[in-house]
Amino acid sequence: MYDSAQTDILSLCDGTKTVKQLLAILISQYNAENDSRIENFKEAILGFLEHQIKTHVLVVNEYIKKCTNIFGVRGKFYPSGLSVEITSRCNFLCPHCYKNAFSKGCDIDDNVIHYIKDEFGGKVKQLQLTGGEPFLNKKIVNYIMELSDLFEIRVPTNGSLLYLYDDEIIKKLNHVQFSLYGSSPDEYKKFTGSGDAYYAVMKSIEKVNKCGVDNIMSLVLNRENINRMEDYIKAAINMGAKRIKFGVPTIAGRACDNLAQDKLFLLTDEELRTAYRNSRELKRKYYEKISVGIWSHRSQEPKKPLFRGEKYDNMLPCGAGYMSYVISQNGRLRPCELLSEDFFDLGTYEKLSEYIDGNFFTQYDDMIDKLQSHMCKYGVGVDCICTPVKTLYQKRCESKL
Repeated sequence: MYDSAQTDILSLCDGTKTVKQLLAILISQYNAENDSRIENFKEAILGFLEHQIKTHVLVVNEYIKKCTNIFGVRGKFYPSGLSVEITSRCNFLCPHCYKNAFSKGCDIDDNVIHYIKDEFGGKVKQLQLTGGEPFLNKKIVNYIMELSDLFEIRVPTNGSLLYLYDDEIIKKLNHVQFSLYGSSPDEYKKFTGSGDAYYAVMKSIEKVNKCGVDNIMSLVLNRENINRMEDYIKAAINMGAKRIKFGVPTIAGRACDNLAQDKLFLLTDEELRTAYRNSRELKRKYYEKISVGIWSHRSQEPKKPLFRGEKYDNMLPCGAGYMSYVISQNGRLRPCELLSEDFFDLGTYEKLSEYIDGNFFTQYDDMIDKLQSHMCKYGVGVDCICTPVKTLYQKRCESKL
């Protein structure tokens, strides 16, 4: 994304220098003190910095608490984050589960974890340990202890088991995302099949707060709860949460089966727009008690997608398959956790080393076509998956005209 000179400049932007100090270092580094074009040199650097600030690559701040860590390796293509599904098992039976997870399943092989540690430790910023329910993998303690010094560890969980773990383990996490499945114990049991889950989640949130770990609650909207957002905000406050966000459902896994019944998770754009407006009002109403996350409906695509001409290069429009990857419990690689391994299998986890060297997989068009054929069986298309997939499919159709 940057040439060697631009990389040199960004490498110096570690939070310890002013712009004036940065210029002095670069002038000395490039022996430009006595060059007649020194003013042009300064102007070019300042122009580059200004553009990086506008695009949020750099942030100007009066006071930085600590030196900024820089990840990756020059000349390589490391993602900004990895998501690792350490188990396909779950103790809940949520009807929208994209993994179609049950109590029986399999856990990830230790060799995959060792590969991630050796190949990506200190080179990739964030590592997400997910599932299924990740705390059903009894080795998660070992994984956290082994990886927490090399990555920022993020864990999405249903919260039913986390409170059972020692504070020492919880404190090594950087972020925990709790899933919210009801505003009362009875509703929790109806949705998840677990009668004690509501109180278990409450204890887990209390423990994470006590350990000082950043956390958030998330709720997937559907046609039964979309008009009860305020009830869930109140429930989150009652359970001790400091933040909550509402998510858009992905039609995958068990949510696909639901399409053949009552289309519980197939929300219209108008319903999502209404929910978006409501979330803004609720954010203002409850700002003193809880932070309400606002999403922009159907807007997962960046303002300036990374593509050349009319063809996306090596990735989906959102950057999946370039800026992020997922490794499943089976050791298979795919670009995004919400895209099924049945259609978006990029190979074994070791294939990731080839992508980092620049040998990218580019056949997403064929994968999108197969997914579209599959979704048509349910009476819908890929446009209900996510905006990036929809965008790529539209471009695929246009190219055939």
